[in-house]
Amino acid sequence: MQAARAQLELAVEGAWAAVGELVLIALEDQPSAGSLAAADDLAEQVSEIQGALAGARDALTAPSLSPSPLPEVLPVVTAGLTEAERRYWQRVRAHGPITHLRVATRRLGGPWPEWRRSVEQTALGCEEPLSQATTAAQLCGQEICDLVRFSRTTSSGGCRGPR
Repeated sequence: MQAARAQLELAVEGAWAAVGELVLIALEDQPSAGSLAAADDLAEQVSEIQGALAGARDALTAPSLSPSPLPEVLPVVTAGLTEAERRYWQRVRAHGPITHLRVATRRLGGPWPEWRRSVEQTALGCEEPLSQATTAAQLCGQEICDLVRFSRTTSSGGCRGPR
């Protein structure tokens, strides 16, 4: 289970880094010329994605003398990853938000279209790390289930099914 946890921690850190880059571009690199509601909405959504990942990350890496057992933290980690991916696909990468941002930045012109292209490119880079983190969490869940199943078969003297 230690190897599965280490893989999960690494995957969550990868997602954290990718989303951190998106937050930086969406918030810090946003043009100062003019104001754009679509850009503000995007900034809010990527901040919420980062917040969901922060909860997952904190559950895994909370500073203490010994880390919490994986079965205890996995539900929190999974919930954070699920929320991050849901927002990513529905509020950042879906057709509606992308189209709204494209139309608004074209209309405003100036540095906005270039910023939007940078945001879109960076958002694409978040897909794989988020997917890897979710897959790693699923593998941890499977590992826990396998250990429970194994402990039941060894403690009952064989596999007889549920009691």
